[in-house]
Amino acid sequence: MTYPKLPPGYDWARQISKYSGQFSFYRTGYPLLNGRTRRKKQDKNFNRLSAVFAHRGFYDRAMKIPENSTAAIDNGLYRGIWLHELDVHFGPNPGEAFLAHDQTTFRVTAKNDRWSSLSLGEILDTEITARRYDFSKKDFASSYEETGTKIPELREVLSQYEDLAFSHNRGCTFQLDLRGDDFARAVAWFRNRRASRLNLLLKGYNNQYASGQQLEQAIAKYPSENEWENLPVRDRKVKSSFKTGLVFIFYPIPIVDLALKAKGIPKTWDGTTVADRMSLSYELLCSIAEQHFRSFMDARMPERYPRMILEIVYNGIGLGYNIKTGEAVDPRNHEPIIDEEVVFESRLDRAMLDVALKLRREYPQMMFSSCTRLCDVRTPDGVEYRSNYETGRLVQQPVGDKGIARQLRGIHGGLYPQTDVVVADDPIAEIAARTWIDEYAKLNRAELLYKSWDEWLKQGGEDLVEAVREINGPFLPNTCEMVVD
Repeated sequence: MTYPKLPPGYDWARQISKYSGQFSFYRTGYPLLNGRTRRKKQDKNFNRLSAVFAHRGFYDRAMKIPENSTAAIDNGLYRGIWLHELDVHFGPNPGEAFLAHDQTTFRVTAKNDRWSSLSLGEILDTEITARRYDFSKKDFASSYEETGTKIPELREVLSQYEDLAFSHNRGCTFQLDLRGDDFARAVAWFRNRRASRLNLLLKGYNNQYASGQQLEQAIAKYPSENEWENLPVRDRKVKSSFKTGLVFIFYPIPIVDLALKAKGIPKTWDGTTVADRMSLSYELLCSIAEQHFRSFMDARMPERYPRMILEIVYNGIGLGYNIKTGEAVDPRNHEPIIDEEVVFESRLDRAMLDVALKLRREYPQMMFSSCTRLCDVRTPDGVEYRSNYETGRLVQQPVGDKGIARQLRGIHGGLYPQTDVVVADDPIAEIAARTWIDEYAKLNRAELLYKSWDEWLKQGGEDLVEAVREINGPFLPNTCEMVVD
């Protein structure tokens, strides 16, 4: 693997250790309420990190290292990357959990079923496969190659990497991505797990819970894993030192649904017209977003979970939104945006990032997370595809105005406000971008509120512009080269 060039005076071993090293996250994020603590705006024990996680592990499709596998984790550890985001599905019974992203088996196995239709035994006996791109179908090929690894069980993965006998695993952190109500189940399940040197962050989504109070009620429905009661008395003193952080993702569509309800429009996002959405003012969207975020910030969580990192999903298209005129431009070059749907997308994005900035001012130790998301497949002629979460099938990425937001979300290093924690398909490129822009050039990202990305970046000189251009080039592990079946 060839790493991008770093600025003079920087080396890769030091930078990887700095951004993806053996971190401790238990003092990181916004302090939550529980039975013993009260929130403080300032915390002397606060730990602010600039952390880069490998998305679905450090996978490499070109090298047949599958996502969400122990091979992907080991590939990262070999390169010094200790931070890995993994997708988790829970089965119907407590403790039944495995690693996979989609709701179906098609993209990563030889089967074509829904995971929910299989028993845990059948799932864990399933080989992970690699599929190439079929140019004639514009989808994954029906043929596949075996990778020599099976779907991992969460319990076994945690046991393998938290075992203190393996000193090279000390300090490894897993960010577990939990869709639907699996987040509440996981919060309950991990509540009493025994202490270890394996750091965990549990990540949930606001499209499942309308408020923090709904999340509290959902957690209360599920049992916990009472391993704690089975520990020897001499080991119980370590209970209070083992903390698990929470990451909560705030997608924009639930904000729109709440705003529609507040405005008396009996519709949700899927049933709205462009006119319905455009009737939602910037001020209303800000108000609804802030209320929504704060309801989760005020939620009372079990003692095990003292802090929350907020992932407010703004992509930066809102940097080009003019609050006074209601017009929008592409933040990269300030070209006007004509499509009304995208103008509203820019308004909504601006509301979310402005609320994020307000929370950061109110709580200086507030931390944010994000995802630098690249395409799943890129053809040699530059056409990009993402896999569908519901089906595992490929969907072509939008172009023109409608493609701006997706393209912005794939810019390494992010825009403004920059997040503290980021999950990246290409963690090496993410580290390189932050090194060049923030450490070496020391550009002021707040200037992106009125300068275009292109103009802003040029302030750092030609070397910076060229380096960032190469860093944001095609993601080779997901670039296909040939027709298969």
